[in-house]
Amino acid sequence: MLECLTNLCMIDRLPAKFRTRSGNVIVFVRHARTDWNTTGRLQGNRNTVLSRESIRVCRDLSTEIQVSDLTCYASDRSRAISTANLLGFAKVHTTPLLRERSLGKLEGFKKEYIDRTIGYSNLDSGSQRYGVESDHSVSFRARRFVKQIYSKKRELVVAFSHGRFMECAIRLPFRVTEPHLQKINNLCCFSMHFDGARFTLSGQYEHLGQALKDLSNAS
Repeated sequence: MLECLTNLCMIDRLPAKFRTRSGNVIVFVRHARTDWNTTGRLQGNRNTVLSRESIRVCRDLSTEIQVSDLTCYASDRSRAISTANLLGFAKVHTTPLLRERSLGKLEGFKKEYIDRTIGYSNLDSGSQRYGVESDHSVSFRARRFVKQIYSKKRELVVAFSHGRFMECAIRLPFRVTEPHLQKINNLCCFSMHFDGARFTLSGQYEHLGQALKDLSNAS
């Protein structure tokens, strides 16, 4: 569950409209595992809950990290909010911008069934028939959230979100065009840093505990 991935991309320069105050850092975190994650069911915007094992993992992790100096955002889905709360974030700013891609009528079905019958990759552009949100729409929400954070004063931000959203946040809005990335596991993360001229993605989907420790030390 806590595996880390490699080959994270580096982004060169921000467009001028994104150049705000330096020093902003966002750590994007995928929520802890749910029973639907374990059984391979598509969650989308369903309000699924964390598994018992994930609750234990989050509580154990909360004893190892200091979060008092960090600003916390989460999608308004319960699995993201619960992850933040269990890790010790008492104040969580919720926003629908961080939601997972909506999968409409397909939510609750097993991904392997959708692969066999429809082809999951065929849904990247969305589907009016099934009510599936497009990657373009998710990327637009990611762009809006990033712009909101970087328009504010210097903040160290942790944002609890979802797998597909995080894949889109990596690619956009900074001209990253790779269409496919490796799966981002539950409770893994990456950090975004803006120093006033250059914007970098770092962390290589590192273990959340180490990322939060590093972020706390930086504050």
